[in-house]
Amino acid sequence: MKRIKDFSKVKVRPDMLFCRVYRTSKKIFIPEEASRRGDDINYAEVIAVGNKIDDVEVGDIILDVDGNMIVVDIKDEKGNVKSYGRIARHICGVIVSPDNFEK
Repeated sequence: MKRIKDFSKVKVRPDMLFCRVYRTSKKIFIPEEASRRGDDINYAEVIAVGNKIDDVEVGDIILDVDGNMIVVDIKDEKGNVKSYGRIARHICGVIVSPDNFEK
């Protein structure tokens, strides 16, 4: 994934969402447990939508999932780490529009 130039142009399976994942610095569980379980994910911003999904738009915010999100950390040229994830629409429990969310 390091060779992808523009993540907004990623094509995903028709039932999938591709997101920028924002992690929280406050971990409720012990760090090793939190990382393995994904509990350090604060929210995800949708950047690509599968063509069979009609109720989610680019920019929407995923706040809750009923399962696992596959997350990959990518380092840019400056050494900054950004996280991206792929998730099936049907396991997204709570999604809000960006105007209904305070970052």
